[in-house]
Amino acid sequence: MRFIVFLNLTTCLAFNAIYAQQATVKGKVIDENKEGLPFAYVISEAGPATTTDVDGYYSLSLDAGDHVITFSYVGYSSQQRSFSINAGQNLSLDINMTEDLDRLNVTIISASRYEKNIALETVSVNVVDKDFLENTNSRDIGEAINQTAGVQVQDGQISIRSGSSWSYGVGSRTALLQDGIGLQTADLGESMLKFAAIETVDQVEIIKGASSVVYGSSALNGVVNLVTKWPKKNDQYTDVIPYYGFYGAPPRAELNWWKGEVGGRQPGLFGVFVSHYRGGNSFKREKLKNFSMITGANFDVVNSFLQGADEFRIRGNFKTRYVLARNKNIDVGLNGNFQYENLGQFFLSQDLDSNAYRIAQGSTNRYVRSILDPHFSWRNDKGHSVDVDGRYMNNWRRGNGDDINANSHAFNLQTQYQWNFKNRFIMTTGLPIGTSFSKSNIYANQRITLNAAVFNQLEYKVDKLSLVGGVGYEIMKVDEFLETSIPIFRSGLNYQLGKATHLRMSWGQAYRLPSVGERFVTGDIFQGFYLFPNPQLNTERGWSSEIAIKQGFKLGDNFRGYIDFATFLNEFDEYVEYVPGIYENVNPETGDTLYTGEGPLVFGIRPENTDEARIWGYEFTMAGEGDITPWLKLRGSVGYAYTYPGNLEQDTTLRNIGTFFKKAFQNHFRRIDAFAYDPDAAGLLFYRSRHIIRNQVEVKLYNKFTLGFAANYTSFPEKIPELFITALNLLDDNQQTFLQYIEQHQRGD
Repeated sequence: MRFIVFLNLTTCLAFNAIYAQQATVKGKVIDENKEGLPFAYVISEAGPATTTDVDGYYSLSLDAGDHVITFSYVGYSSQQRSFSINAGQNLSLDINMTEDLDRLNVTIISASRYEKNIALETVSVNVVDKDFLENTNSRDIGEAINQTAGVQVQDGQISIRSGSSWSYGVGSRTALLQDGIGLQTADLGESMLKFAAIETVDQVEIIKGASSVVYGSSALNGVVNLVTKWPKKNDQYTDVIPYYGFYGAPPRAELNWWKGEVGGRQPGLFGVFVSHYRGGNSFKREKLKNFSMITGANFDVVNSFLQGADEFRIRGNFKTRYVLARNKNIDVGLNGNFQYENLGQFFLSQDLDSNAYRIAQGSTNRYVRSILDPHFSWRNDKGHSVDVDGRYMNNWRRGNGDDINANSHAFNLQTQYQWNFKNRFIMTTGLPIGTSFSKSNIYANQRITLNAAVFNQLEYKVDKLSLVGGVGYEIMKVDEFLETSIPIFRSGLNYQLGKATHLRMSWGQAYRLPSVGERFVTGDIFQGFYLFPNPQLNTERGWSSEIAIKQGFKLGDNFRGYIDFATFLNEFDEYVEYVPGIYENVNPETGDTLYTGEGPLVFGIRPENTDEARIWGYEFTMAGEGDITPWLKLRGSVGYAYTYPGNLEQDTTLRNIGTFFKKAFQNHFRRIDAFAYDPDAAGLLFYRSRHIIRNQVEVKLYNKFTLGFAANYTSFPEKIPELFITALNLLDDNQQTFLQYIEQHQRGD
């Protein structure tokens, strides 16, 4: 008994001795507006480290003696403080962080799943910010990103670096996200560009290249993530942005179908964006000091120059977050987005001459779209964090008749754990799961999907070098079809060659599970030309690689920018392309006749797995912004992208890498005329534009007025299936054939 008492007394004295040698430094890290910076890094050279809380406060226990502490926050200049501290002392140390003026201050979260300066990324990322969206009157996310080098949006489909072609609105090789969660329809895989809450956007991040390890099946070609804004503590304001536009008169008076006709209106568009922001300090009640919210709305009307293609939509959304008073490491909230849309669709004109804008075939659809996103977040001062994000999404469509033509329900849950050790070693692990129930008049039966994935990504930083590696695996079930991906990998590095010079290299595998739409959708594209399903489609697989250099520059004290050059090589197996042909008029699932009133063989298109595809190209971008004078601010960007989209199945000589690059360089500035039976046309993928130029300049006067200029060019797709053109010619009784029209208008736009 005496021994136990003696041992306890000795232990207590030892703990007291250790504690007596400890000291504490604490304070607040703030920005130039005196706002606390949440989750800033506070790292001692002696080893201990912590992060600030949601209000910018920190506390760090240290041994007595001399210390050097580094304070860092993305987009701000790091600061060091040296001091001596005695045992038992509580030292107060507040830090005022200032913006890093030696680097273009662009912070992104999509590529690495945490906030990071764009210059330090291992992959190519473009950012479109809120000011650019407002100044260009971008009405949806598609219009915004279509002004980025290497990106093309066509018929609602996003193509990055020629990775996608025309796909009848189903299937997507580019994942569209809102705040990191997918925004594709459950059955068709259609990117809902006009549903994204652009009125509350902070910025749009575009990742170029395979991203399936982290973002799954839809990210074969890349990722577009719309990041919405959170208000600061003291924020309380409302933005109202009206817009109006009109179309000029066509060059020939007979094309003006809207003049003198019943229901004819001057083509144009108008609408308004509204957003309201409230931080915690804007509420009078003490219980709401930890609550923040955003509400937004959009009203949009388009009177199209194409007959029957008018649009009307109204959208409302909200975003909330509450930080628990008893534990500021935890926050919870609920986000929502709701939209009604009446959409006219113009499929085919009456002819290609005086009636080019008059409708021959089209449809009108009404949509009701809804999203609810509950979210939970926990993090501590040791760099550990857990994020749980859910999403319920409903898409309801009614066509020309009174029956409900489509209804889908999707449920998704994303769980992510991250450990950030002193901002030097970062491990990210995720587990996304989801299910959907869909029914539509364009495919038979109710379709049920299940998917589950797991990924792990590691990043290690040492001096000027950053290394990234990751692995992912996913399974998906569509009715009785079970699809499994093989484990896929990604790797990358970023090395700082100079003060503002960064070399990056990356390689990543990817896959895409064909959508319900590609497997089962049927319908007439236009009279006599039909869409055929293909339930036996295989999973697309591929990889992308890139080597690039980014050079920052500074002109004077107030103008900063960068020059970026990247070259890339992508390869795909079992690539899905819509192939025109003459197909059996039989439902592959039931064996019944697919299109009544037609013969046993019918003109149409069907998704098919091609053997191999290889795409090489390069991109050049120069961008900058800053104050030229106290009353004049300039911002602009210039971008050019070239791609050579090779079809290795149609031209097997391209499988030789030397032959492939030889033709890619030989045909760089030469138009490949597929309609004149150019021998190199066989080696191209369908519907690809090889040259894309994007230029924008903005001038802001007296911080009140903005003038802008944009000049964009997209080359004409050089390869369009001959059977598709033949079918269009059969429908056109005008003397000018579709082929003649293309020959006269294939200079791009």
